[in-house]
Amino acid sequence: MRILTKITTAMAVALLLSTGVKAQKNYSTEAAKAFASMEYFNSIELYKKAYEKAKKKEEKAKIIFMTAECYRLIGDNKQAEQWYTKAVKANYPDAVAILHLAEAKKAQEKYNEALIEYKNFQKASPSDQKGKDGAKSCELAQQWKDKPTRYKVENMVQINSKDPDFAPAYADKKFNKLYFTSMRPGGTGSSEDPTIGENYSDIFQTSMDKNAKWSTPVSLDGLVNTKDNEGTPSLTKKGDMMFFTKCLTKAQKYHITKYGFQLKKEQHGEKLKSFLFAITILLNMQHRQFRLMGQLCFSVRICLEDKEEMIFGCRNMTKKIKNGQHQLT
Repeated sequence: MRILTKITTAMAVALLLSTGVKAQKNYSTEAAKAFASMEYFNSIELYKKAYEKAKKKEEKAKIIFMTAECYRLIGDNKQAEQWYTKAVKANYPDAVAILHLAEAKKAQEKYNEALIEYKNFQKASPSDQKGKDGAKSCELAQQWKDKPTRYKVENMVQINSKDPDFAPAYADKKFNKLYFTSMRPGGTGSSEDPTIGENYSDIFQTSMDKNAKWSTPVSLDGLVNTKDNEGTPSLTKKGDMMFFTKCLTKAQKYHITKYGFQLKKEQHGEKLKSFLFAITILLNMQHRQFRLMGQLCFSVRICLEDKEEMIFGCRNMTKKIKNGQHQLT
């Protein structure tokens, strides 16, 4: 009986030890997988947990650097600065840690501190032009800051929110209607983008009244916005056609049919009116991938004329489908 008890205890201890090792490996592996999928926000906590389990100095230095990379890629320069500083102190071997530390400081307008780090990067990597260019940019930025122009930049508090608001575009030459991208609450989607830890973006609109007061921004209807990311609107000169970018969260076939909207000019202004036209696009993600920030991305051209036309693409590649004819441009 005693022998059986000892054997059972030994097996339990071995199981616990193997589970601990597995958990340690899982944190590093899961963090790397999340980072490779560009889920930088989710990667941060995984890397921090992996750091707690790490034993070797080299492994800890790498985890610190990767944590800093995550903060840089989600746009948190303050945290990025702190973690790149830790990476440099931990003797992370790649001089890029010094370069990114300099850039994080520069982004926070710490030009004198950034200048020092750029010079440190020049010493560590003298053949890399980024060090020299970065140092020059800090010197110029400080000069411009010391001698500002007479232009005054004011916060449009009636439109801006505490969340990311960007990529504005006027609807037409009247300049009394504005479209822009925002990650504020009130959008179509309700979940959080794992890439940066913010709400999924939507296209919002606001109008200025006769007293020059902007209305409360509202999200465009479901013909444009979905639970995924939409943004960067751009309109034609006449204001009758909008181009924008849509980013899908899952790599799968995407089917678009009867998709579009029309701006109809009426006596009391412009109103959105549904306008359906037959378009079918099938993207088989196993064979053709358009990716940006870890998501399927394509730009959609909402054509407001009664013809079949849509343009989509990613970065410099676009594919035009018109009357059944496909052309890469």
